[in-house]
Amino acid sequence: MAELAEIRPEFQLETEVLEWADSVYQEASAEQDATPELKNFERIIDFLEGKQWSSKARYGRSRPVVNRLVRQFIEMVAFLTDIQPDIQVHFTDAIEGFSEIEDLMNRMLVDWAYMSDFETELMMAVMYGLILQAVVKVQWNPSLRGGMGDAQVMCLSPLDFMQIGSSGNLKNDAEVCIMRQVVTKPWLIRRFGDVARGVQADAELEMGTQISKPNTISSKRWQRLSPLMRNMASKLAGVSGVADSASRYPKCIYKEFWFKDDSIWDGPESIVIGNPLCSWSYLVEPGMPKYPRGRMLAVSGGKVLEDSCNPYWHGRMPFSIYRPMRVPWKFSGLSPLDPMAAIQAILNRIEGAVLDVINSTVEPKLMGPSTAFSEQDKDSIDPGMPGGKLWYRNNTPQVPQFVPPPVLGNYVLPTLQGLEKEMSASSGASAIQQALGKKQVPGGDSMEMILASHSSNIRLFSRSLQSFLEDAGSMVVANKLQFETADKRIKQYGWRGLTEQDFKPYYRHLCPAGMEPEEFVRNAALTIQKGSLLSVERMDQLTLMSNLRKAGEIDSETYLSFLNRRMNANLNIAQIQQRLAKEAAQKAQMALIVGQAKEQQKEQAKAAHHA
Repeated sequence: MAELAEIRPEFQLETEVLEWADSVYQEASAEQDATPELKNFERIIDFLEGKQWSSKARYGRSRPVVNRLVRQFIEMVAFLTDIQPDIQVHFTDAIEGFSEIEDLMNRMLVDWAYMSDFETELMMAVMYGLILQAVVKVQWNPSLRGGMGDAQVMCLSPLDFMQIGSSGNLKNDAEVCIMRQVVTKPWLIRRFGDVARGVQADAELEMGTQISKPNTISSKRWQRLSPLMRNMASKLAGVSGVADSASRYPKCIYKEFWFKDDSIWDGPESIVIGNPLCSWSYLVEPGMPKYPRGRMLAVSGGKVLEDSCNPYWHGRMPFSIYRPMRVPWKFSGLSPLDPMAAIQAILNRIEGAVLDVINSTVEPKLMGPSTAFSEQDKDSIDPGMPGGKLWYRNNTPQVPQFVPPPVLGNYVLPTLQGLEKEMSASSGASAIQQALGKKQVPGGDSMEMILASHSSNIRLFSRSLQSFLEDAGSMVVANKLQFETADKRIKQYGWRGLTEQDFKPYYRHLCPAGMEPEEFVRNAALTIQKGSLLSVERMDQLTLMSNLRKAGEIDSETYLSFLNRRMNANLNIAQIQQRLAKEAAQKAQMALIVGQAKEQQKEQAKAAHHA
């Protein structure tokens, strides 16, 4: 933008950028609103929260909710988050010195997973993925670790992420990815400085604002939206609101556009793209692409906050998507909870009918001529009162009678049980019931293995989870290779945080001398060892290794190394071997002493016998 500002006025340039951002944002929002899966996203969340009956359904009748969907949801989340993957960072290019960087990165990645909020973000990503799909942004946050900065994995709602031009592969096909977030104006000022002071707050986002329903949204859907989602929907539809009072923390929608820009620099001189003081800046020669890694645009409240190149050496859009049930005909995949929600709705109707029959039995209806009781008696009659008595008029043409309750057919209970069995088959609940029904109940470890072996859908979801973790983890590794300078590593690991590359140009960085940063991070790869993700897979391997150790087919060091790598046992193998050797020597010495004592006793017994 700096070189274009010399040709055109800055205000005109910013206006054109804002017009482009608004048009792209409206196009992406229209595509998102037309996606039926995102509309179903709100319905499944209502089911999880127990809002499974509409306000007009079965008016005046029972509307029970036995939320089996939540139980299935919790079980699947527990399975998919109980993971201890065996992660390895390695470089595909066998250059001298890379092995030292590999060891350092493997240690740093494990420490980062424990010290950061990664487990919580992963749990939220799994939850969003089971509903529809999960989107995480992998970024470098300079405010973490006391201002030293650290890699961050931030989970986004599917409603806050949009893209254009993707046919199934995010990194290769998407022309633009858009992330939106509701933030406060002080947050923008802290991040972008004085340029954010000109941001105009969105009155529609204030919780005290009275918002009218857009014509494009039905009344039924409008009632289900939260106040914040109503504000956002009215903002996108162009419906303005009136704030009750000025907010002390005005809010606005912060939008990031990550897109491909194929423009070529046709100027006579070389230019620097990006902040020259930062590691992501680079020199562009005449006739070369200006944004080979892509471009990033930050907009909020009618103000361009940032317009620069993609700051990450890996050159990818910093988003990763988790889709548990990936299918070839739909980018978003299938929702694992959608079939369960349909069964849950049928169960609710059946249980509501059963409860109506029970209520009809407990509270029977009294039917008779209108002249059988006086108006005063009609208001005070309680037909279901135990031991109650009713008096009616003698001249009543027909005796008042209780209406017999309806009789449920024999098909109701088998239908209910069949639906419950079908719903339980999607998780491990049916496996537990089968195991408890046996004469000999299995142990805890066997129960866990039976539970996981019957959850074929969990194994399917874990394959997608593994590829998702490898994709997001590779960007975390690339960010650490780029931003973890020598002084940061020394503060955390001491001299062990330094490598040979820190003392060569590019000083204080891990990038080897004479190698382009983009090529350096592309050589780094993160892989998860097959069979190390789910706990049941690790238990299978643990049983195998334990049997081999008992049979003497493997040595103790191999077995202990397996426990450290796959089970995160954190054992000191050298210390254990020293103690085992010491224990073996003590046992040998004790056996020698016992043997000498027995020989002495034999000699004494023999001497006593001759005497």
